[in-house]
Amino acid sequence: MPKTKEILDKIEKILEPIKQYDQFKYLFSEDKGEEILVNLISEIKSLRFMVLSTDIKDIAFPKERPVRDGWTGKAGTLVKVRPCADEYGDKTFIGFLIGEAALSSELEIKEDVIQLNHSQYNPAILVPEINKVIYGCESWWGKIKSVEELEEITDKDIDNVWYVKLLKKQLEDKEKEKEESN
Repeated sequence: MPKTKEILDKIEKILEPIKQYDQFKYLFSEDKGEEILVNLISEIKSLRFMVLSTDIKDIAFPKERPVRDGWTGKAGTLVKVRPCADEYGDKTFIGFLIGEAALSSELEIKEDVIQLNHSQYNPAILVPEINKVIYGCESWWGKIKSVEELEEITDKDIDNVWYVKLLKKQLEDKEKEKEESN
């Protein structure tokens, strides 16, 4: 029985000349040539995947859930949120923390195991007034203990965040360097 690598090598040898379609397209009638070639390539790639899949012995699921409680707080925590999107202006909404949600998933094949991993977790906030989930990375937000604590998140609040101050300082320094070099 041939080994997986030998079969895959043969598949690659079959695919190689197909990449140079112009050299043999005269063999096909004009109306069907490309369609036949596309179907052939599709079938060969499908065969390649089937060969690769024969060695898979396990599917490993992520240890982390796609939504989890984390440093941001527990699900249901009351928050104020000011989305960055222009359509919301400078309005601050009341919302409920859903938790930290995975923004992406990655699939990797290691040896004989397919592994799915969640990554790039970010706070997800349900904002009932606009019937939308707003992520922490697209807003300014903070926890509140009661609706009475709900205040507008102002530009001054945003300007006082440490990383905003750092970014503004770096931009000022660059501008100063540019002026000095001229």
